[in-house]
Amino acid sequence: MTDLAPCLMVQGTGSGVGKSVLTAALCRLFARAGYRVAPFKSQNMALNAAVTPDGGEIGRAQAAQAEAAGIETSVDMNPILLKPEANHRSQVVVLGKASETLGAREYYKRKADLDDYERNLAYTLELYRLLAEDGEHGAANKQVMSQWLAHWVPYSVTAARQLQPCL
Repeated sequence: MTDLAPCLMVQGTGSGVGKSVLTAALCRLFARAGYRVAPFKSQNMALNAAVTPDGGEIGRAQAAQAEAAGIETSVDMNPILLKPEANHRSQVVVLGKASETLGAREYYKRKADLDDYERNLAYTLELYRLLAEDGEHGAANKQVMSQWLAHWVPYSVTAARQLQPCL
């Protein structure tokens, strides 16, 4: 297996807690440091969408994150976009194209048919292979990420425990 670059997942306690803003900031930070970085969110629910250069739709957050990373948007950054409509239904956008409008139960029954996990994974791995195989930065990625994790993870865990003592 090819040596892949480390991935960074941003998680939060709910909607509206700043995950997308933090991800955009990290994209900008890593891009300014000379690293090839790209946002990825396999499924997103958003009222509004951004349009990619090829006319596809993705979540506005992923578009802002791509801009922060200094790269062009792509439907691969957000393969499934759910656009809420009335009566607990959402327009399902798959790889940038409107597919159909489904209720939550219908969507979860059909999700495996709509989402091509192998394709999405292959795309994501290819992005990170490009990053890992970058001769100029490949080795530095591991060192910088290791230093970053060693410094910030303890602070993040401490902050999380203070905010949610049950951790």
